[in-house]
Amino acid sequence: LAVLEPTGALPARSLVFFDRHGQPLQQMAVAPDSGGLAFEELVCAMLHPDQQTLNLPSVLPRGVAGELGSLSQLERDWASSTDDEEFAGLLQRCAQQRDVLYRSVRDSFACQVRVETLPAVLAEAAVRDTVTTLCVGNQGVRLCMTAPWSSPRWQGSHCHLAHNGALVSLDMAKMDSLWRLRKPGDGQVVTALEALDNRGQWLWTLSAGDEESLWRALLRDSIIR
Repeated sequence: LAVLEPTGALPARSLVFFDRHGQPLQQMAVAPDSGGLAFEELVCAMLHPDQQTLNLPSVLPRGVAGELGSLSQLERDWASSTDDEEFAGLLQRCAQQRDVLYRSVRDSFACQVRVETLPAVLAEAAVRDTVTTLCVGNQGVRLCMTAPWSSPRWQGSHCHLAHNGALVSLDMAKMDSLWRLRKPGDGQVVTALEALDNRGQWLWTLSAGDEESLWRALLRDSIIR
């Protein structure tokens, strides 16, 4: 992370290095009134073309970090959560903030992808006539429907999907983040896309229909990181 202007406790013209879990490892700063524009030139030369705005970390209730436990224990518990009830136990550790839980494990369990991935996957699924399962809900009620959905039809930010008279509308403006999740299933690892709002709360889940292998191939060709 390159810091050009003073930000919180970070001095201007400094570099901060993090490990794979987002923990700071080392910090370096240019001495005041030295270096000319060398630091700015270095940052511009090394700047990656894909610059995304970093989300501010969620403000957690006191003790949440302790409730989550160590990374190895958290991932063991994730890998052994074979149903929604057991997974709900993991969510209780982080005050029901799904984004906090997903950011706390490695990419092999939960990996954030671009929100454009969801409409891309829906469109490609329609082209391939791939059956998918879409779960939507409101106020604690969840409805899951499995079908070869039609090509997405757009009305503003609303994405409309249809199958045999059933119509589902997804308001993409509500989606703040999208996650590729891997959870234990019936004799195999189940992969899903889960959309969250700006409070880290669940919106929708898109997963395999009748064949996990076709779904994984669809994701492989459609995910935008």
